[in-house]
Amino acid sequence: MTSVQDQPYHGGGGKRVSGKDGQRGDFLAASEADHHFTVLVEIKRPDSLLGEVELCRSKVHRLGEERIGGVAQLQSNCRIWEIEGTRADGNREPMRQMACHTVQPKGVLVIGCTSQLDDTAKRNKCFSSRLPNV
Repeated sequence: MTSVQDQPYHGGGGKRVSGKDGQRGDFLAASEADHHFTVLVEIKRPDSLLGEVELCRSKVHRLGEERIGGVAQLQSNCRIWEIEGTRADGNREPMRQMACHTVQPKGVLVIGCTSQLDDTAKRNKCFSSRLPNV
């Protein structure tokens, strides 16, 4: 990925001149390939809990509050960027010049520390990319 903009304004109606009430992210990046696509990056504290210490149902660790909040923030920012940010007059031309497209933008959340993943349940059940068949 290539950095496009630090602390980008993603959009969000009602933004004030001071910058309050708008949605900002940590980084707007672009994928490195023949065609560039926008990627939103949010960074949280390294001491943020990835999962709670105690197990809950199905013997899995409950997700940490900052992790849940970070995911929600990132999903919202991706949606606002796709709907509003990419269509803003001041963003269209720079993105076009970079040949950078936005199609269901991906989000990357950097949070916590891998040393917290100190047992199999934390590594496999809380971070599995496979979803059960429903």
